[in-house]
Amino acid sequence: MTTSGIRDSRVAGPAPSRGARFRRSWRRWAPLATVPLVAVLALAAPAQAASPRAAGAALTVTASNSTSAAPAADGFGCPSGDFCFWVDINFGKFYGELSAKNADWTKLPNPQCRTGNWNDCASSVDNQGVNCTAVGWWDTGYQGHYIFVSRGETLSDLTWYAWVDTNHQEHLWNDAISSNSWRTPDLGTNSTCTGP
Repeated sequence: MTTSGIRDSRVAGPAPSRGARFRRSWRRWAPLATVPLVAVLALAAPAQAASPRAAGAALTVTASNSTSAAPAADGFGCPSGDFCFWVDINFGKFYGELSAKNADWTKLPNPQCRTGNWNDCASSVDNQGVNCTAVGWWDTGYQGHYIFVSRGETLSDLTWYAWVDTNHQEHLWNDAISSNSWRTPDLGTNSTCTGP
C-alpha cells in the first residue's frame, strides 16, 4: 500500500484466488521467457528501424523509410535520456519517445492507435532516462495509479503488469498510460531527466 492509499499488485493483501496466484507467478517468470524472443527481435532490428516513428519531446509524427536509426542506448532504438513506448507488445510497430514529462497523452498524435493519439495505447515501454525512473500514469494530469519503470528497464508486454483495486479487481497496464513524468533517485519529480 502506498502512502496515498493506492494498492499495488505487488503488495500482500487478502489471499488471491488460484487463478490470480497463477497469473502473478507467471508474471514473475514471463520476462525470462521473452529473452529468446528479444534476441530474435534484435536480429530483425533493420525491419523495425524502417517503421515510421515519433521523434522529439514534442512527439511529432514523421514517416520514414530509412533504415538508419537515431543514436540509441539500447537494442530497441530508444535514445539515451528518453522514455520510449510502442503500440504493440514486444516493442512492435510504431513507437514514440519522450524526454520531458507530459500531462496529457491525448495531445500526442499517433495514427496507429484506435484513438489517433497515444492515450491508452502503449503496450511495451523502455526507460533510457539518464538517471531517473520513468512514471506512467493511469490518468491525464499525473493522476490515478502509476507504474514505475526503472532506468534501463524494459517492459516488453504491459499485459503482464497490473494494479488491484479495493474490490480485488485487476487492471492491466496494457493500453492504459495517459501521462508520464520522471522520478529522481531522491524521490523528487523532475520535468526532465539529466545528469551522469
